[in-house]
Amino acid sequence: MKAVITTGNGGYDKLVYCDVPMPVVGAGEVLLQVLAAGVNNTEINTRLGWYSSSVIT
Repeated sequence: MKAVITTGNGGYDKLVYCDVPMPVVGAGEVLLQVLAAGVNNTEINTRLGWYSSSVIT
């Protein structure tokens, strides 16, 4: 499946579009297909490093 991964604080160069393993669904869980997702100021400010000093991966 495709994902956008944050590799650190900074600009758009810290976002990587890549393939990641499909999540394993456990008992009592569901897997949803996301067709669209929004980005708000909190995600942008976190990527820029305004809310934390580092990104833990």
